[in-house]
Amino acid sequence: MIRPLSTPLDLWLVYNFRHKGMGLGLMEGEEAPLNRVMVALIFSLVAEDQMATYVMQETDDNGHLRGFIQVQRDPYRPGVQVIYLAPSPVYEESAYQVWARLLEYAVLRLRNLGVKRLFADVPEAEEEPFRELGFALYAREDVYILEEAPRNLPEPEGWRPSESKDRWDVQRLYKLTTPLPVQQVENTITGITGSEGFLSRFLRKREEWLLRSKGETIAYLQGAREGGMTSLRLVIHPEFTSESEKLVGTALALASLRWPAPYAIRVRNYEGGIRGALESWSGRFYKTLSLMVRHTFAFEKVEAKSYRPVRDLPVGVLPVNITKLAKGGEGRRRCSMLKR
Repeated sequence: MIRPLSTPLDLWLVYNFRHKGMGLGLMEGEEAPLNRVMVALIFSLVAEDQMATYVMQETDDNGHLRGFIQVQRDPYRPGVQVIYLAPSPVYEESAYQVWARLLEYAVLRLRNLGVKRLFADVPEAEEEPFRELGFALYAREDVYILEEAPRNLPEPEGWRPSESKDRWDVQRLYKLTTPLPVQQVENTITGITGSEGFLSRFLRKREEWLLRSKGETIAYLQGAREGGMTSLRLVIHPEFTSESEKLVGTALALASLRWPAPYAIRVRNYEGGIRGALESWSGRFYKTLSLMVRHTFAFEKVEAKSYRPVRDLPVGVLPVNITKLAKGGEGRRRCSMLKR
């Protein structure tokens, strides 16, 4: 049986499997799954589409099938993200069978909540199993680690906090740097800046900064605490990639003033110039993530239009939607209310 976490036995299962699962995305601390369970319990009645834990306890011919999955509202993409799956194949031979059942349940559950996309940032070694479970690859992302801010960084001159009036410029930068297929998956409305739910804002503090030159946004930096480290996303205007080393240096200098180390800088495979600049500032390549998505095919709720019954119209008013009047061989369309 699979169900949302709701009983002490479910909590005990999560406690036992907290060291035996796989965190997706950035490296998660060992206690992170249990910490998220406590938050999910608090908000489960009103915010299942923001964060949820689903547990599985079944018995078949091969023995017991047990595990859990954790999902949360993705702050950067229009949907929900898988952040933890247990057990890992390292600990259980039946792990992929458990994953398949848990993911199917999560998709059905989230579909009923109106969630259209389920995202998973998967280590390259686990990409094929997720393909078999209905996920499609749409981009890759390299993660670089800086244990501490480098010395001799340039001053972060010109950077300022992003404001609501800058949204259009940031979206324009996103479109200039992002291939159309990725935009279609991530939605250009949320693209870089994201659309956080209230629970995501409760759990993390995110800041956005931008750098402008001659009226043009040339760089954008986003930072937030995630998985025991500071996650950074830097986007540079295509016409300024030749200045990447300087721009990356000023961005790292700004990050050192705003967030604690260590830093995880996420670089998409189509973003040029940033990798070399990070390596020149002692950035260490950590891992490559396969960004994958599965569509839930949720129905969109549309408000039905209501029409006023004819019998309720004032006396002397005749409703006419379309009338065609022929004159001189030509027709014209008129949409109005004709009075007798």
